[in-house]
Amino acid sequence: ILRQVTAHGVMTAEITKREIAKFPEYNDAFMRLFLKDMQRSLTRKEKEYRLADLIVANSNFVKGTFISRGIAAEKVVVVPAGCPVCADNPANAGRGQKPLVFLFVGRMSLRKGLHYLIKAWHLLGAGKKAELWLVGAKELPNIKLNDPNAGIHYFGVVSPQRLAKIYAQADVFVLPSLLEGLAYVLLEALSQGLPIITTEESGGKDFVQNGHNGFIIDAASAEVLSGAMNWCLEYR
Repeated sequence: ILRQVTAHGVMTAEITKREIAKFPEYNDAFMRLFLKDMQRSLTRKEKEYRLADLIVANSNFVKGTFISRGIAAEKVVVVPAGCPVCADNPANAGRGQKPLVFLFVGRMSLRKGLHYLIKAWHLLGAGKKAELWLVGAKELPNIKLNDPNAGIHYFGVVSPQRLAKIYAQADVFVLPSLLEGLAYVLLEALSQGLPIITTEESGGKDFVQNGHNGFIIDAASAEVLSGAMNWCLEYR
């Protein structure tokens, strides 16, 4: 039995190569090592996929990437992560008159689409009407995460207790992932009562009903992401 918590290895390699080609300024030591070792890693992964009697994926997105690469559908089952206990006091989620808080939680990495989020934020030009809060470990080099003049606030890595308080103060959760299995932070945000802007690649399509409790948007598009955030500004 193979537990699979991210997309098929070929898709992972293709997306990583594409993003490094588009944004060479983010090609750090880890990425260079990943690209150097990629073919050996893919060969090993393909052997694992074929040897497995059962592949346990954590989202329908992951299952789809395996089927698209020729793995029989009946060989892949989906078992998602459990949801955290729902908060007694739900998040702010647009109530009141304070600036709307868009929250990102996760590694500040290429895979999470952070570079598209920063670009989308500057395209939005929300001024004093909104703030972007970022929580997590920084991985991308050469990217400015703390910019109060632009309404961007970076909290770094925080404790679970502090994170719960941050969720409670937020209005919209944003995760423009390029590649995941199932991002657990989506379940955390939903358990706090937050609407979500995310991509199918985050695994979020299993939980986010487009237009009801959030939006499923195209990955790797700052323009589309900015448009979804703008909708939230117009319809608090």
